[in-house]
Amino acid sequence: MRYILCFLLPDELSQEINLVSESFEKGVSARIAPHISLTYPFWYEDSVGEIEKKIQSLVLVINTFKASLSEVETFNKEDGGRVIYLSLDPEEGFRNLHKKLIKILSVVTFDTRFFPERKLPEEYKPHITVAMNGKASDLDFVREKLAKIKGKEFWVDKITLLSNEKPKEGWKTVRKFKLKNVIL
Repeated sequence: MRYILCFLLPDELSQEINLVSESFEKGVSARIAPHISLTYPFWYEDSVGEIEKKIQSLVLVINTFKASLSEVETFNKEDGGRVIYLSLDPEEGFRNLHKKLIKILSVVTFDTRFFPERKLPEEYKPHITVAMNGKASDLDFVREKLAKIKGKEFWVDKITLLSNEKPKEGWKTVRKFKLKNVIL
């Protein structure tokens, strides 16, 4: 089975991003809601219970943190297309979470089909994908449409484990893990 660990955005932000994403690829929001991937997709054929136990023990020591939506940016793809995404501020909380999750997932096989040379990237870039197949000319459109949510803050308070048996059918929630609460 294929899995991913991510943070699902609050509904208000998710709806705004979906409106823009749907203009690029119809049905994308039906497959997976706007999210921040905390790990790369991975394959695991044994009982997911072992992984859930590791995640549960980790989240007990990870504090919730506040983040905000930042700039509209792009990744260049090998085929000349662009992934259009929203960057996040600050990135450090996501980077720390990613690093710890990758470490405890040493028993899985990461899905590297979408990376150059089929290798995992050396640097993790936390982001929210808006369009997988955008063009440079689409940037102004996306910036204009998402201007009203730029700078919006949200709490990162849980991790969601999603599974995907058949790519065309979308991702399904396996379990949500609450991070350690901090009262500010």
